[in-house]
Amino acid sequence: MKRPLLICFLALPFLTVGCVRASFSAPDEPDSGTEPDSGAEPDSGLTSGPDGPDDVGVCSAPELCSLLPLNGTVCNPVCQTGACKWCSQKCSIAGDGTVGCSEQSGNGKVGKSCTITNLGSLGIPRQSDTCGPGAICLGDFGSENTQCFSLCASDADCQGVACTPRPVAPPLTQDSPVYTAKVCDPPYTSCATTCCNPISGSGCLVGQTCYLVLNDSQTNDNRTICEDVTGIGNKQTFCNNSRECAVGWFCTDSGVCRQACDPKAPSSCLNGVQCNPYGNQFGYCP
Repeated sequence: MKRPLLICFLALPFLTVGCVRASFSAPDEPDSGTEPDSGAEPDSGLTSGPDGPDDVGVCSAPELCSLLPLNGTVCNPVCQTGACKWCSQKCSIAGDGTVGCSEQSGNGKVGKSCTITNLGSLGIPRQSDTCGPGAICLGDFGSENTQCFSLCASDADCQGVACTPRPVAPPLTQDSPVYTAKVCDPPYTSCATTCCNPISGSGCLVGQTCYLVLNDSQTNDNRTICEDVTGIGNKQTFCNNSRECAVGWFCTDSGVCRQACDPKAPSSCLNGVQCNPYGNQFGYCP
């Protein structure tokens, strides 16, 4: 018996609502059971046109949340809504900072290593990578330390971590602008139990640096993060996040880099200066 063709339509709401992030992988297809082998090849849902695979109407947007595409864009990279060919594409951010549809070359999970196949620069319009819908491959472009990050619009899209901008691609020249994508930070570790060492920057994977982030607002315990990128900011350098500061420094809630220290160890700061507490476990040198 022939089975009816399932046609999926993309329905976009007219009202903007808040994002709720649950998963960054495309949903699994339900198990339809087994049928006798008819000898025919299974339908892939794609047809090959002159420029490669095209949508034929059987794939709908993942819709990780319900925000409409941003003004002037064809799709929303956070919610994966819009006019992309969802059988073969995802909505992402290019190396020149523009939002658009990119080829879907993998379904990597957030936090896992990934590969960038196209930075979306030098005349090539879109970034392609091996991360799943709603995620983008970022990291230290001078090494192979790259991982999938969850795209976000605000802290409300992230679970217990901040939504911060990170470079999408290295600048073409020293004077070129750095284009960014807003993504959720990797998980923070509480220093109430065991965390890496923000004073020396050690305790992370090879090639990563340990930094202090904002304290837990409920307990005032310090929290740390392991970053692939290390900055050069030092005393009174303005910052947006700790990875813009040098090793052993961090970005305070006042937006300047401070040197991390141990309030219980007077020698943590130079010249015997007392370490000022900043949370329950660590502090900063004045």
